[in-house]
Amino acid sequence: MHSFFAEFPELLDAEFRTITRFEPGTTEIPDFENAPKIYLEEYYCIDPDCDCQRVLLEIAEIKDPRHPQREDVAAISFAWGDSPMNLLVGELGNPFLEPMCFQGDDAEEILELVNTTCLSDPRYVDRLERHYHQLRERFHGTGMTSEAHVLGSEIVARQSPFRLDSQVRLSDNGHTAIADSFPHSF
Repeated sequence: MHSFFAEFPELLDAEFRTITRFEPGTTEIPDFENAPKIYLEEYYCIDPDCDCQRVLLEIAEIKDPRHPQREDVAAISFAWGDSPMNLLVGELGNPFLEPMCFQGDDAEEILELVNTTCLSDPRYVDRLERHYHQLRERFHGTGMTSEAHVLGSEIVARQSPFRLDSQVRLSDNGHTAIADSFPHSF
């Protein structure tokens, strides 16, 4: 598995996914400077003989951005389309906690959060598939080329210490915010 953003650092600011948690029932956008953040790092298979069409999301959390200390909390596998991996993961479900990787105490909760806020978003899943093909193109000359990421109308521009003018949208569950930005202090 190879890091997508290690190969495409120019896309960090626009396409690195983060989740910010805040109290349920909050009606205002949370204080992003001090709210806990969850980061989804993307890793893909680059074996030229494999077309598994899956991503491994390494999930890390920073609970207090004023004193950033990264904590690995989960590793989630997700496959799409008619992937051979989809046939193999029938018993585990899709997405699933990667059994060969570290899982923190809250891994099941993180899996549910990522599934309901990110992997249920067709635009995000399309982006993961596009990243898979971009990385394969970079290494093997096979795959699709990237198209520009189009942000939906629910996106709100916001300043944060992690990235100037980060893109944020509130999730359907009412107590998380999803952003496409890279935490420069990460």
